[in-house]
Amino acid sequence: MPTTPDDSRVTRVLVAFAAAQPRGPELPLGVTGGLAAALAAEFGVRDGGDAPGGEADVARAATELLLQDPDSGPQIRALLDGPPPEQFTFIETGAVITAALLVLQTHVRIERKPDGRWSLLVLKKPTESALLNALISKLLPFLGKS
Repeated sequence: MPTTPDDSRVTRVLVAFAAAQPRGPELPLGVTGGLAAALAAEFGVRDGGDAPGGEADVARAATELLLQDPDSGPQIRALLDGPPPEQFTFIETGAVITAALLVLQTHVRIERKPDGRWSLLVLKKPTESALLNALISKLLPFLGKS
């Protein structure tokens, strides 16, 4: 019976998985301007509220979303069940958020229009939309309010 991986392991798995992915369209640095509001409006979710989680909560939500994906699920399961990914002396929140945004982009195309507004297009609905909403909810506090 598989045990629930600890926060450190889930975070390392997410960062390792994201680092191994081919690079698609990059989100510009400083994506906070309006992205949180656009995601919240598009998916009808709110951030963590009074008790926002940390990067481990974001990593866990992203990993759970990846696990239900037929393409990514077996890779994530192997990383979770196999030998631990490379141990990092520290993981910056930015690396986890970047990895989580990469996971989000496997389901949603995120583009910034010339006028500065964000455009979101759902490319692939997950089997469990609650998992996508959970990831977005955990990401919102890290993306700012502007």
